Amino acid sequence: MTISLLAYAKADIRAAHFALDSVRSKEGNEKATKGIAAYHAQQAVEKIIKSEIYKANPDIPSPTFESPPSECLNISSYCAATPETPRSTA
Repeated sequence: MTISLLAYAKADIRAAHFALDSVRSKEGNEKATKGIAAYHAQQAVEKIIKSEIYKANPDIPSPTFESPPSECLNISSYCAATPETPRSTA
């Protein structure tokens, strides 16, 4: 069974809420727990945006979490821009 990006986004939102509840109740390290909440909130937003990109561009095959990493990387062939190697700033 394939789990959708939105299902994973909902799980990230629940994790962020759980972390914030821990901060409110003064459990654990406040700074670290806020960082965990921020991380999961960012991950949720990223997954929602990716989901919308795949919905708006049906030609791009949506990778599943069961796909091998090499299959996920092939998405770049559908993009207009090609990735460039970062130049050294030295």
